Amino acid sequence: MNKDYACTAPFSYSEITNDGQYLCCPGWLPTDVNDTDNFKDNFHSNKSNEIRESILDGSYKFCKENLCPHLSSFKKGNIPSAFKPKTHPIFKNPKLNWLTFGFDLSCNLGCPSCRSEFINFVGEKRIQMDKIMDTVIEQLGSELVGLSICGGAEPFFSKTMMRFMREFDASKFPKLKKIHLHTNGTLWNENAWKAITPVHKYISTCEISMDAGTREVYNIVRLGGDWDKLMNNIDFVLTIPTIKSIQFSFVVQQRNYKDMKNFYNLIQSIMKGSDKRFTIFFNPIVEWGEFEQQDNFKEQEIHNPSHSEHSEFLKVLKSVHRKPNVIHSFDGKILLKKSII
Repeated sequence: MNKDYACTAPFSYSEITNDGQYLCCPGWLPTDVNDTDNFKDNFHSNKSNEIRESILDGSYKFCKENLCPHLSSFKKGNIPSAFKPKTHPIFKNPKLNWLTFGFDLSCNLGCPSCRSEFINFVGEKRIQMDKIMDTVIEQLGSELVGLSICGGAEPFFSKTMMRFMREFDASKFPKLKKIHLHTNGTLWNENAWKAITPVHKYISTCEISMDAGTREVYNIVRLGGDWDKLMNNIDFVLTIPTIKSIQFSFVVQQRNYKDMKNFYNLIQSIMKGSDKRFTIFFNPIVEWGEFEQQDNFKEQEIHNPSHSEHSEFLKVLKSVHRKPNVIHSFDGKILLKKSII
């Protein structure tokens, strides 16, 4: 690990969820810094500064190395883009310039890796989401350079997120340069894209979460999804000129791990001939609270060495490990096994 470099995320990034505020993806750095009603104050709080000190001293004691692909890669000797020399000014003067809207959980899918039921905030819950959005814009809009939409919902399903994009007021975001869309892809058709014209020029990157490489597995892991619509929508997204880079993601679990190679082959086929950059991202299933019983989570946690199918999973992982365009979160202890490298 290069001691002269450190991760910049907690110095410049925050994610606001429905029940907290974090300085990175909550799955990778799960310490909630939401101690006041002011998001900017939370970002500069003593708790936040303690997290940053753990980054600079190299302990990363608040981080989940086995889940964060950037940290695990860094500890293997690589320098991910989020890591900068410790002489970089951001380490002396933390400044929140990138934010993820993760506070709305509304989605048209009921994927078992994410939730135990379909969620659509309506009534008082929807009013609450709109109020959070208005507060975020008021407190942080003038400073933000980048936005991710969104961490917990489907942006084309959430009424709050769609309202934000349809009615986007650039005067409230004078420094904004980029919006990153994180979507399941099933609603991103031409009509939906036309509906958010005010934000088109900002959207150059996106992540499309799929979790399957075949229709059969997709129907198991993406409840409420439509494989044909997804394939058609991806074809449409590839025609959007502002989109320069796409990440296709796959949450690895017992239900779908045997489909990892199919997913790799599918994306390679879809992107053949495209001039857009792309990555194929495999990440482990995370306990978000969606599993009613801990045993059920253990059943799906295929990357756990104690899982009965773990050795089979390693064989599948080996088939995609270091393939072109592939990145994954299994670069930690799991790859110390000689059988995989």
